[in-house]
Amino acid sequence: MTLNGSAVRALRWIPLAAAVYTAATLIRYYLAAPSPRFPVESAFFIFVGVGVISVLLKRGGVEDAAAAEAAHLALLAAAFVAAAFMVYAPALRIGLLSDDFVIARWADRFDLVHLEATGFVRPGAPAFWWMLRLLPGDFAVAAHVANIVLHGVNGALVSLIAMRLGFRRAEAVAAGVMFVLFPGLSEAVVWLSGVQDVLMATLTLTAVALATADDPRIVAAIGVSAGALLVKETAVVTPVLAGLVIVGRNGLHVSRRQRIVLGALAAVAVVYVVARAAAGVPSSFLAVGDWRYFAKQLIAGSFATLGAPWTDDWGRTHALLALVRAIAIVALVAAAFFRWRRDDATFRAAAACAGWVLAAVLPVFSLFYIGPQLEGARYLYLPAAGFTMLLALVMGKILDRIAPRSRAVTLGLATAALVVPVVPAIRSDIGRWQAAAAIRQQVLERVNDQVVRWGCTAFTVEGDADSVSGAYVFRQGLAEALARERTDSEVRCRVVMRPGEFGMTREP
Repeated sequence: MTLNGSAVRALRWIPLAAAVYTAATLIRYYLAAPSPRFPVESAFFIFVGVGVISVLLKRGGVEDAAAAEAAHLALLAAAFVAAAFMVYAPALRIGLLSDDFVIARWADRFDLVHLEATGFVRPGAPAFWWMLRLLPGDFAVAAHVANIVLHGVNGALVSLIAMRLGFRRAEAVAAGVMFVLFPGLSEAVVWLSGVQDVLMATLTLTAVALATADDPRIVAAIGVSAGALLVKETAVVTPVLAGLVIVGRNGLHVSRRQRIVLGALAAVAVVYVVARAAAGVPSSFLAVGDWRYFAKQLIAGSFATLGAPWTDDWGRTHALLALVRAIAIVALVAAAFFRWRRDDATFRAAAACAGWVLAAVLPVFSLFYIGPQLEGARYLYLPAAGFTMLLALVMGKILDRIAPRSRAVTLGLATAALVVPVVPAIRSDIGRWQAAAAIRQQVLERVNDQVVRWGCTAFTVEGDADSVSGAYVFRQGLAEALARERTDSEVRCRVVMRPGEFGMTREP
């Protein structure tokens, strides 16, 4: 028995899915609390079994371009996921913090819509965590693993989109590397509630990749973009990002199928916006009075933060390194400006990457404040994809005159020089969340008995109980962490924790 081409292409993904599941069971077995070995054995049997069956069902023949691209994407994703784990492995033991407890409670109950409580309609994250809850082992570890895996996959998708923009392969890989190792994204990757940004970006990047293929996958792009909107409303920019990629590569020469897919994605976004308005969902968009000031703030705020994506403390203690990196970026862009001409395709692609940054910030601009300790840096996640593509493209442009055999090596060294020195900033940032996890344990150990005695159902928290250097502890979620139900007869208690001070009072 043999299958046709479409079935064969679909069949290739089944062993890959089994491999991902097997890897997840191995990670849980080795890194989580002691657990039985039989889930790992079962996963291996399933993996090998479906792999053998898929081989037997596939007929011979030369792989088409789509299959080759899929294989390349899978290899990149595996490499980037491994790199993400090397950097973010310390996050696996952090556990739940603040809003995590709230979303986890929703996931337990498969309670997906909370418009009155939050002002948002984001069923995607609770649904995703509900699926993770079905896996054996510790849920918090599984959720951290999922965030890191998605981050690595997003790096591969950034590389794929870069190739859609016309990047050479080495440049596209460099963009993915810089994204995976980009400092400043730890709030999205390490804090479990950041799954809303990470998963939204996964779906948005996938939709853009599907829409910008030589043969656009229109139905799939529509479905994935709709899924992204259910995770976070920032995905409303998907048609804009797809349009930037298409125009960045082809100029105004847009094919009929590309016009159709862009129109379809725009229709999805319009339907979503209309449905939100009809449901009375409040909008966070600003009413712009002074467009010049607005444009200045949008451009300066976006690129300045992406240019120095670390805490003020780390920037001060590594001021020379931060300065050298900033000057290197300026020098790269200056060299590219020196080389570009008006009809240069790479200039058009660079403009598309810069436009990506601004478009991705625009839906959250009213909330786009990145604090000195990187509070709110999760809003950088999707814009960082455009920024890293821009850096990779600029580096590739100034290396044009190097012999092809040497260009990839030189580009790799340049990428390493830009990325490796600032990787410690990521580890330093993870330390803030580890400190927050330690405070969480202290708070839970100290307040539980008193909470039961007083019947507290809602909490006000201050000091380290709220956050540690910008890493949230119990700004939200203390009631859920203590399994206290919110009732109409609310009993509010105040928890204060500072160095050398701990107190809890019952408010009148």
